Amino acid sequence: MAYHGINGAANVPNPILTVSTPQIYAVTIRDSTGRCQFSYPVRINISPAMDADAGKDTTLCSVGTFTVQGSAINAVRFQWSAQRNFSTIIGENVRQAVNLTRGNNLFYLRTTDALGCVEIDSVAIRAFPLLASVPASITACLPDDRKDITVTNGDPGQTLSYRWSPSNLIISDPNAGPTAIIRAQTGATVSVVVTNQAGCSATFNTRLEVLNLPSILTIEAAKNPIKEGETTTLTVRGCQDCTVAWSPSTGLGNTNGAAVSASPDKTTTYVATVSKAGCVDTLSITLVVEECVEPFVPNAFTPNGDNINDILYARLKDYQEMRMIIYNRWGQEVFDTRDPQVGWDGTYRGRQLPPDVYGYYVYVLCPNGAEFKKSGSISLIR
Repeated sequence: MAYHGINGAANVPNPILTVSTPQIYAVTIRDSTGRCQFSYPVRINISPAMDADAGKDTTLCSVGTFTVQGSAINAVRFQWSAQRNFSTIIGENVRQAVNLTRGNNLFYLRTTDALGCVEIDSVAIRAFPLLASVPASITACLPDDRKDITVTNGDPGQTLSYRWSPSNLIISDPNAGPTAIIRAQTGATVSVVVTNQAGCSATFNTRLEVLNLPSILTIEAAKNPIKEGETTTLTVRGCQDCTVAWSPSTGLGNTNGAAVSASPDKTTTYVATVSKAGCVDTLSITLVVEECVEPFVPNAFTPNGDNINDILYARLKDYQEMRMIIYNRWGQEVFDTRDPQVGWDGTYRGRQLPPDVYGYYVYVLCPNGAEFKKSGSISLIR
């Protein structure tokens, strides 16, 4: 079998042609004897260019869903894929939703016309959202303390620039980073505008807090002074979240906490060390213990109505029980009391007694069980 080819190409059953306009060609097929032959027309049509366009390359500051939009003249089919060979088809819409991940995203558009001709174009979407952070707040110990605020770069591949404000709080270069040195003012806010190499920016804020423990802390005792054996509560107020350590431990129920019970056996000065967020302050309180001591009785008094030394008292400290008895030189009891606030005015049954030397007996029981027994004489002078 012989072929009469195109453009003189004999015996080529499948010739390759380059054409620029529509053409009609004929192919003639003859048998080996030359007696039989057939001729067939072949029409070659040229499809107009579709000018497939997947869109303009774009840089974005976010990831996630994004819509690409293609265009093509006389296309009857649009197909999108992230692979050049279109092994996986994302969708077949002119406007197609795609998912962007951080970095370079390349998408391909394949268009097909009514004749089955195909064109392919691609679009690059660079997604580089800014990845950075700062502390939400920082705590300084005292007003005007110097503190550092540092921007954390969430992507080592980023190149960042910085602009810090306000200028009245920034001690370091406001256009340098990633760390700014600031002057702490309570309730103030420090801001930084951070920009990456893709031009993506964000503003981050850090709130400043100043503890200033000396200005907010107080220390108190529920009762002060106390008697021997008595318990009171020592309390540090002004800072709920602070850690408080007490010393010395003598007489304390525990040594940690804002409130502790205290029952020392003698007057003691306690120190509370208060700390929070690296800030420390100390406070102290002297807890006075009224010790039970031997009673004191004057050796004379003058009940003459001048309001000076007119009443005889037994002077006591920190007692549990007491009794004072006065008797005359013949041993007759003329006064008896169990209340140290009640003294003898030099009378017996409403009658003034004459000047003389009188005897007394005082008994005191202390809270710790100790006892004092004292006797002596007292001169009544008019």
